[in-house]
Amino acid sequence: MAQYTIYVYNLASTIKITTIPATSFSYSSKLCDFGEAEINLKVNPTTSRSGDLMKDLKVGARTIYIFRGSTLVWGGLLYEWSYGSKERTLKITARTFEWYLFRRIQRITKEWKTSTEQLDIARTIVAPALNNINASMGTQTSGVKRSLSIYAYDFKTIGDRLDELSNMIKGFDWGFTLSVSSNGTINRKFNYWYTHRGVTKTNTKLAFSYPNGSIIDYTLTRSLSDASTRVYTLGAGEGSEMIIATQTKNDLSGWALLEESYSYKDVKVKSTLQSHANARLAQKIAPIELLDVTVRTNRPDTPTIGSFSVGDWAVFKIKDWAFPTQYSSYMRIIEYKVNVSEDGLETIDFTLNTENEETFEDTGASVDG
Repeated sequence: MAQYTIYVYNLASTIKITTIPATSFSYSSKLCDFGEAEINLKVNPTTSRSGDLMKDLKVGARTIYIFRGSTLVWGGLLYEWSYGSKERTLKITARTFEWYLFRRIQRITKEWKTSTEQLDIARTIVAPALNNINASMGTQTSGVKRSLSIYAYDFKTIGDRLDELSNMIKGFDWGFTLSVSSNGTINRKFNYWYTHRGVTKTNTKLAFSYPNGSIIDYTLTRSLSDASTRVYTLGAGEGSEMIIATQTKNDLSGWALLEESYSYKDVKVKSTLQSHANARLAQKIAPIELLDVTVRTNRPDTPTIGSFSVGDWAVFKIKDWAFPTQYSSYMRIIEYKVNVSEDGLETIDFTLNTENEETFEDTGASVDG
């Protein structure tokens, strides 16, 4: 059974304020978004430092860190606490530092007229938010050049601006990473990953199986939601002069025709527009497959918490009534949530992306002149 310790730090993460005597808790991480920790404890004057603990939980000026043994596995800003007198329970909520970017307004007006490294643009957008939470910035490059304009009068959040940029064709992943220095200070760094964060399908050693493995239960969904069998991409021009490309599922025999269109109004070259159509269909081809699994941690074949991250690929194998000859697929971890019960037992809920996500590499330029 893993030994957890939950600490409260000051905002600069240099001064440890106190320890939270949690009875149960959960914590999650999400790719290019924020995760949450929910910490519960029964308030006991002997164990919970009656009155003093509440003073230490200064919402907006404290950070929460969760250690599993000696490994830092989660960190974020103290977001909220709620105390119920009837049950004498205290519920504490914290959010990872990615959340902070969605609470800061982007107040820069700047135009990059010549093609600029996209991660340099991202650094300009994110930099104003980092000083207040004492975070550093990664120096990664992607080799992707962009021309872009941003305006302070739009009053968009830094997180929204970053989302827009990172979700462009040939975009990138982003998020905070945490480390502990030799003097106990917790360091935060905002990093970028191009093309994708995490261990690739080719290099992964993560594997989960059901029922003779670490998977407790699973939900597999095949859906037409967000799926297509034909894709249109719309380029420059209007009306009958507009450039159009299309890509259709190789074999439509017996399939319903499901169509979707995407706009690339800056694209003037038909071959570039066609590459967009090919890539979009590879991502959207029907049916879309979704997999959610819950795994137990008290098995030797379960990867240790802290040894994997959002963005990693893993192989999932299922053999049961629904799949008597075995279902096997690579999936990408886009979110995970660790649940720790009052008796210390751990489970992990994984939210996974379909295998088609890795085939979506839209190599066409977003602007081809």
